[in-house]
Amino acid sequence: MPLFFMFPLFEKYLDSFIGFLLRSETRSDVKLCNGDHLATGGEKPRCDAQDRGAHQSRATIKFEKSRSRSNHLVAVALPPLPAALTAQDTVYSDADKSLMIFENLVDAIEFCKKNKSASPRWKQVADTTEAETFSSHLFTATVSDGSKDILTQMKNNRESIGWRMPKSQETVKLRKTIETGTTKEVHAIISSNPRFLIGSGDTPTVLQEGCRYNAFHIAAKADRPDMLSLVVHTLRSKSFMKMMYPNDTDKATESRMAFLIDLYLNMPDKTRTSETPLHFACKFGSVECVRLLLDQAECDRSVKNGEGLEAQEIICERAGKQPALVRKIKSLFEERFVIPILRDEDGDCLPRVGAPVTPKQLDSMLYSPQTRTPRSGKRVSAIVGPVTSPVASEVMAELTSTRLRPTEMQIRRTDAEKGLESVVRQVARRYGVPWKERWDFLDCDVDLASSEGLKAFEKYLKRQYDTAEVRFVMGERATKTDYHVWSALEPILHGIDRAQMPFIGQWTDNMKRYTRDEMRTWKTPIKYLCQHREKGAGDDADCIINLMSRYTNNDQ
Repeated sequence: MPLFFMFPLFEKYLDSFIGFLLRSETRSDVKLCNGDHLATGGEKPRCDAQDRGAHQSRATIKFEKSRSRSNHLVAVALPPLPAALTAQDTVYSDADKSLMIFENLVDAIEFCKKNKSASPRWKQVADTTEAETFSSHLFTATVSDGSKDILTQMKNNRESIGWRMPKSQETVKLRKTIETGTTKEVHAIISSNPRFLIGSGDTPTVLQEGCRYNAFHIAAKADRPDMLSLVVHTLRSKSFMKMMYPNDTDKATESRMAFLIDLYLNMPDKTRTSETPLHFACKFGSVECVRLLLDQAECDRSVKNGEGLEAQEIICERAGKQPALVRKIKSLFEERFVIPILRDEDGDCLPRVGAPVTPKQLDSMLYSPQTRTPRSGKRVSAIVGPVTSPVASEVMAELTSTRLRPTEMQIRRTDAEKGLESVVRQVARRYGVPWKERWDFLDCDVDLASSEGLKAFEKYLKRQYDTAEVRFVMGERATKTDYHVWSALEPILHGIDRAQMPFIGQWTDNMKRYTRDEMRTWKTPIKYLCQHREKGAGDDADCIINLMSRYTNNDQ
């Protein structure tokens, strides 16, 4: 046998021998613990609740020697124990420090497995300063109130989660259904077990092992914007998250949702290229998937892949470099603006057209960035966009000028509930730009004339009149809500397929019996007025009387 054929075999045995020597040397090492205390490698850390309570002001660091050297350290942070808790109250098992630093990822993961009950969090860091910063953020978020409620809720949640992780065969089935199935099939799967989307530690569930693709990766790669939209709406549903954590407060639920959606949007895969779902959508030329991802406020378009390229730098690399498609996707990366229609929660001030802002700016206007709770005083009743800056300027000039048509001016003056929204809706349609408005009876923001809006309206009527003849939106009597829905659907009523949407067809037949002038005289339903009172109208009787008079007599 030629000698050069034996080199790979010799190299293999040499690597095995060196590994054996390193393991033998490591067994004789000792671990440096707590400054001047030494412990053998087999000794386990002990849980000392009193020692934790005495060091609440700063993280305690413990260094662990690793079995092999690495260029990065691994910090493992443990939520500190509030001082008010005693040893019997603690849910921790074996951890005795609030911050552990390892030189090897394997050792860090092994430590986390031994201390699952302590809810450890780990991160690769460059030095101890970064590790302390990582631990301090966890410390602040965990014990800022100094109460027992947080740990109690953590413990209760662990006990209440009755959902098992899907088997590999089940995740493969979901992946293939996303690629080639229907939204109804995917919805049935993810509704049967929230673990299909929520993995351990509130991270995205991996649907393709090895590459570690999540549902966003799969949908973007397969050019399935309908599937991507379904998963986005599901992840933003509080009821879906409540299936997983029924004992969470609303604040905790919103925090989990924000954390999970951020990971779905911005977490790269585990291949050499390390690409996010936005990279996939751009690379495979999926225009609608790119549009949908960029519409999410949490999407970070500046994330670079493993080759140092942003998503907009690899457009259509796997789609044949079609010039028209490339230009269309590139236009989506231009800074986008939305034009909000703002209303006061108490209803005392007239609605107004807000200045064009980016989606993130609008989000910060409406919600506190720290708590994600709504800011009081204003709400968005409709949105034009997202659109580019030139289009936003044109639409804004149209809305703020006196060039509005006489009929539009009349609608705006006489309809206090939806007058401004009706005018802006018509302008948005003339410019052909996206449009969404709030429909309280549907409890969602949608363009009612879109396929999504029609499906929501049909589903609502079916739920209201499952076995009875369809009458009107709010019951047996026609109300101003019927008039508003009619105005929103009027341009497309002739094109609605009555076979697929029979309930909307019956409602349309009822509405055709009335003229538009008769519809304008219909009254606003009391349910709508009650919702406005709950949102901030107060308990002042004069205020309620004034509010009702404005909404019920707006046809005069």
